[in-house]
Amino acid sequence: MLEVFANPAFQVWSLTTSINNRPFIPGLIGQLGLFSPRFLATTMTWVETRGHRLALVPERARGAPPPPDVHDRRAAVAFGIPHFPIRSTVMADSVQNVRAFGSENELEAVQSVVDEHEASLGERLDLTQEYLRLGAVKGVIVTEADRETGAPMTVVDTFDQFHVARQPVIEWPIIGAGAAGMDAFWSGQLTGLIMSLGRLMADSISGGMYQRIHGIAGSVAYDAFAMHPEARAPYLATESGPLTRGMLAPAGANRLSFRDLTIDEYRGRDGNILFVEPDEIHFFPVGVPGLFLELYAPADYMDAVNRLALMRYSKMWPLDWDKGVEIEAQMNVLPICTAPRTLFTVKVTQAPASAGPGGGNGGAEAAAARRRA
Repeated sequence: MLEVFANPAFQVWSLTTSINNRPFIPGLIGQLGLFSPRFLATTMTWVETRGHRLALVPERARGAPPPPDVHDRRAAVAFGIPHFPIRSTVMADSVQNVRAFGSENELEAVQSVVDEHEASLGERLDLTQEYLRLGAVKGVIVTEADRETGAPMTVVDTFDQFHVARQPVIEWPIIGAGAAGMDAFWSGQLTGLIMSLGRLMADSISGGMYQRIHGIAGSVAYDAFAMHPEARAPYLATESGPLTRGMLAPAGANRLSFRDLTIDEYRGRDGNILFVEPDEIHFFPVGVPGLFLELYAPADYMDAVNRLALMRYSKMWPLDWDKGVEIEAQMNVLPICTAPRTLFTVKVTQAPASAGPGGGNGGAEAAAARRRA
């Protein structure tokens, strides 16, 4: 009965075309369109970095020889592309149950069973790819984690790879709506925090140019930011504001924008693996060419050797005694940030309501003075 699998429709390239043509949505990070794909013919690649910096031209006496130009230092960093295979089994009985014996639509019936298994494998790869992309915007890509505890077992640390220091974790003391009379102080404080983050990020980018800042936040951090008086003001000022914000946000996500900064609440986990800590926001610049790359390597199949990689692969192999077939799907991919110093982690802390710009009760005293005036 399983001779149908000898049909060209079930060969490696046909199955691969099928799984790559499936419309899959890897998740919030995938929807942002950050990553530029690079399809390789090898399982390892070198990423060359070149520091862009300007140097002042020193004054020289007229007729004196000019100083030599300052050339940027170049460095090449090697990356191995990790391998992510997954398998499923189609038993003969499962095919038998979806068609009548001797029918003429045998191929179509078998194809529907294979499609179901491929879709299931594709969803697992989608989740894995989203987790890898999220690691890239954090600077540390976890390629293997303990299924029970979620603890990282194998990682690609781009800070170590590029020999750069991590940016220190920034603490943002944000209070909800603030105490009575404190709205003015907290409105100004939030603006200052964002402007400071923007300057730090610009200093870490070659040329200091980016379009905007995007953040991926946990639930506690997102709520603290969303309930801040200045963040709420634009939406409370117009009747259609809250509706507009909901329409602009991706499906299933909360999103808010403030100045040139956008924050999405991230709601992702896999068992004990929590994708984003509740009190953290991971910020990264958007609109910097070549900042985020997605490196693809060929599959470990003979017919894929030294050929340019595809995003996904799928292949089948018969079981003993023709009891069924195994379907394997795989991807060989590594998303990276080529300038990890542009990545910032903010931890939202609960600030005391009495703390003002100068410490102590300065904020409350200033608010009281404004009310008296």
